[in-house]
Amino acid sequence: MTRAFLGIGLPGRVTDALIRCRRVIVDTDPAWAREKWVAPENLHVTLRFLGTLDPSTLDAVAERLRGTLADQHTYTLRLSGCVPVPNARVASMLWASAGEGAGVTASLAGHIDVALEDLVGPAESRRFKAHVTLCRARRARRIDPRAVQAASDVLGAAGEAAAMSVRSVTLYTSTLTPAGPHYETHTVLPLSR
Repeated sequence: MTRAFLGIGLPGRVTDALIRCRRVIVDTDPAWAREKWVAPENLHVTLRFLGTLDPSTLDAVAERLRGTLADQHTYTLRLSGCVPVPNARVASMLWASAGEGAGVTASLAGHIDVALEDLVGPAESRRFKAHVTLCRARRARRIDPRAVQAASDVLGAAGEAAAMSVRSVTLYTSTLTPAGPHYETHTVLPLSR
């Protein structure tokens, strides 16, 4: 049995922009340095958590999605700002939110949910929001709004370095280790149109 999820991998230039966001947040609000920052190699846009699956179900998910994704267009996704979740007074996470392409990403996630419901069960009930998780707080805490604005400014100034062409969806497996999760690519599933 293996933990698995579907996501959009990030090109190096987008990861580099997100690393700059982290630096400016920690420089502006040093208390956040001790929180659980996502390792650069693990940064991604999650489309669907799949839970713990056996190898045959993982293969079935990949096969099912080949057909579903063959009808999806490639598109541009742009990260546009930093968002404390649920808010700056009691942030439990920091996200890089999507601007351009957010709606297309939500539609893509919806197609995936429909395609996989009989294999892995229904999707979460909360509304999908395209984002990259940057950090998880060990306990909900305040973040200086200036740190959030500074990180948003970094993404705004990054221009094309904050944008990516989404051409595929990746089926990842996840192993929890004492040093944090380790993700491996199981299958890369191209968008065909």
